Amino acid sequence: NWPGAPICESVEELETLPRCDVLTAGFPCQPFTEQVGSGGRPRGFRDPRGRLVWHVLRLVNGREMSERPKAVILENVRGILDSDGSRGGDGGGHGDGQSEEGDAPRGSCIEAVLAELSASGYAVSFHSFDSRELLPQQRTRVYVVALRADIVDDARAAPFAWQTLRDDSSPPPMTLRDVLEQTPS
Repeated sequence: NWPGAPICESVEELETLPRCDVLTAGFPCQPFTEQVGSGGRPRGFRDPRGRLVWHVLRLVNGREMSERPKAVILENVRGILDSDGSRGGDGGGHGDGQSEEGDAPRGSCIEAVLAELSASGYAVSFHSFDSRELLPQQRTRVYVVALRADIVDDARAAPFAWQTLRDDSSPPPMTLRDVLEQTPS
């Protein structure tokens, strides 16, 4: 569909971000859902897969402000809200999720991502939605919307108006169990 578009095995291979108005990205969810040992916490940024988001943000930061995407939309699982923000591994400095003091504090993967986007000149907000509102599955997803601060009226205000997926007066969505247990008329 896109002749001439760069094809890379990983975002780590990209050196520059092609010019775009909206950048959407998802990154592996396993680091924010899989437990370490029995009863442990998700690995978060200590897992190399969890750190791929920093490569996305590196690409955004690699452009002058006026050349950066007007909007960045990120998606991941609910576990990113609770996962340990400690980065682990190699690296350091701006754009890798570390604070000046070193690792981000525990329980702060989402805060680290939001802070980096904010430091990159974006007004940010996030919201979680349960996909059962639209699909026959129950999966909570977290969406981050970052709007370039120079194009929003007030970067301190909520930059994005999150809509409800359905109002409380509508009947709850049917599940597969509801369908299978229906008695024929």
